Amino acid sequence: TFFMLGENAVARPADAKLVADAGFSIGAHTMTHQDLLSVPPRVAEAEIAASIMAIDGVVGEGRTRCLRAPYGSFDDNTLRLAAKYGVGMVNWGIDSLDWKSRSADSIVQITTVPGQRQLILLHDGGGHRSATVAALPRIIAHYKAQGARFISLCDPVGVG
Repeated sequence: TFFMLGENAVARPADAKLVADAGFSIGAHTMTHQDLLSVPPRVAEAEIAASIMAIDGVVGEGRTRCLRAPYGSFDDNTLRLAAKYGVGMVNWGIDSLDWKSRSADSIVQITTVPGQRQLILLHDGGGHRSATVAALPRIIAHYKAQGARFISLCDPVGVG
């Protein structure tokens, strides 16, 4: 599942369309990556609404089905807004910290906690991502060896 910033979908529509056309599930990550708890409720709503409109405008109406709040920072108002705009809320269980790591080994170590199968947060923006790209096949192999199943988070019930 790819969580997109609305401003990035608009700035790089070919990339957003590539993700959608490949069949990946798409979620909103707000318009400009503001902490939704540090802005007034009207700004939080604008961030959510604008991102959904922007992403759907690029990849197709109704493709944005969920929301991941920047920094995992949300409250009851965020949940209410997600419901208002018809998207589910998603958060992660393991933060790979890949946005600050240049080491695939470190990312793999953080994300492959024995016995745990959780949502893993990885990033495709915010700097050089070669360590993330190198770590991903190892992470997938680890969880497949444990019998894990990979799913789309934001598809309607019964799909994906």
